[in-house]
Amino acid sequence: MTTNTPWLSTEAAAAYLGYESVRYFREKIAVQPGFPVPKLFAGKSTRWHREQLDAWAERQPDKLSQKVGN
Repeated sequence: MTTNTPWLSTEAAAAYLGYESVRYFREKIAVQPGFPVPKLFAGKSTRWHREQLDAWAERQPDKLSQKVGN
């Protein structure tokens, strides 16, 4: 996924990290201790910063890091 914005929606963050299921990402991944905390825009739009997702992915087992292209 290529994007110019550093802030990714839930759907974009899931895809960026290689998860096909947004629900799985939201319910199993995004709630893990150490996962980046999203920012709430306009009181309702959840966004993750791409650099924080990259840093998190680098700390994960090799299989996940390969999904992000590291």
